[in-house]
Formats: sequence, C-alpha cells, structure tokens
Amino acid sequence: MSAGRVRELRKEGKEENGGLWIQDIHDDALAEDTAEFASCFVSGSLEGFLSPRALGRLSSALYLLCGALVAMGAAVFPSSPGSSVLAVESVAAVALICGIVIGRLPWQRWRRSATLWLMPPSLLVVVLFNVASHADGFRYGLFYMVIFVWLGLGHRPGTSLRFAPLLTAAYLAPLYIVGGTGSAGPASAAYA
Repeated sequence: MSAGRVRELRKEGKEENGGLWIQDIHDDALAEDTAEFASCFVSGSLEGFLSPRALGRLSSALYLLCGALVAMGAAVFPSSPGSSVLAVESVAAVALICGIVIGRLPWQRWRRSATLWLMPPSLLVVVLFNVASHADGFRYGLFYMVIFVWLGLGHRPGTSLRFAPLLTAAYLAPLYIVGGTGSAGPASAAYA
C-alpha cells in the first residue's frame, strides 16, 4: 500500500467516523524494521527477535499460562508424596497475579534490559512451585526451559550464560529445602 493511499484512507476514515481513525500509522515502518533487522546481521549486533513491549507481553502470557497449567494440574492430577495441593494452588495464584501485573507495565517505554528484571521473580516462582510440589523433578523442569527460551528470544546470545548461576541456585534450593533426595538430586543439576 502506498503512502498516498494511506493518507487517503486516513482522510476518508476521519470524515466517515467523525474523527475516529487510526492515528499512528507509520508509513515506512515495515521498510525501516526490515532494514534494521538486516543491519543487525551485518554489524553482528543482533539484540533479540522481540521488542521490549513484545517481551513484556510474552512474559505476561507465559506467567498466565503456566499459572493456569499449575492450577489445573493441582486440581486434576494426583499430587506427589509430600506435596501440598494448597501450596501448589497458592503458587499458581502468585503466577497469575504476576502475569496480570507484568501485562500492565509500560514495557514500550523501557529499554530491553528492563525485561531482565523478570528473571529473578520467574526463577523464584519456579522455586516456590518446586518446594510446594516437594521437588518432584518430573513436574518443574519444563518451567526452566520456558524461562530460558523466553530469554533467548529477547536478548543477545550469551545472556543465558550470565543467568546460569542464578539458575543453578534456583534448581538446587528446593532439593536442599525439601531434602531427602540423596546424591542424585544435586548431580542432576549438571543436566539442567
């Protein structure tokens, strides 16, 4: 669609709808985004595939989906020995509340690095789930993968290595809090 046609549609929409029309159409947005993306490959400065706003929205959606998954799983599936359904449901509620709050934050006004502040609370929610489910390794490994896929989609290569110590602490903390895992639990951190 040409720039002239966009202006013409704006004018028609303004006249027909009494001033209700799309105000922020940027005529060259696609061309600029394509050029910016191509220049990232030339300069080697590929930051990430998603904008801060998209990362914030994706994070909100992931919190909401994971919270809903945990809530439904606690209600439908049998709990592992030592786990507390009430504690698991509480963690699900925390995740849902976090998802709502994260979705309402003005990510478009902040730099991409602001989204990195979501890593500690994300790992903390997984730790809480691990403790509530009595460190059932078959249930929580997926959440670490989701967090680090999100990190890889939005940030430059190597960012996940910076968070590896935090991941290790988040992985091992429930094993030591819950106890009784023997040597297999801490040794499994090498695979995480």
